[in-house]
Amino acid sequence: MEKKEERVIEAECTATHDKLIKFLEDNKVQYTLRTHAVSKTAEEAAINRGTALSSGAKAMLVKDNSKASVKDLVSDL
Repeated sequence: MEKKEERVIEAECTATHDKLIKFLEDNKVQYTLRTHAVSKTAEEAAINRGTALSSGAKAMLVKDNSKASVKDLVSDL
C-alpha cells in the first residue's frame, strides 16, 4: 500500500472514530476506551492489551447495494 493510501485510510479511521465517540457522548452511553499497540494478529493484540484472546473481537462493516451492517467476529475461533 502506498503511503498516500495509508494516510487516506488513517484519516478515514480517525474521522469514523471521532463520530462514534461523539455519538456515544451525545447519547450519554457509558463506555471504556482501551487502546493498544498496533498488532498484526489477534494473539498479539491480546498480549498487548493484557487480556485473554477470547476477550477480543473484530468489527467489520459489510456493505452491499441495499444496506450496510456491522459484523463482530470473535478472536479465538
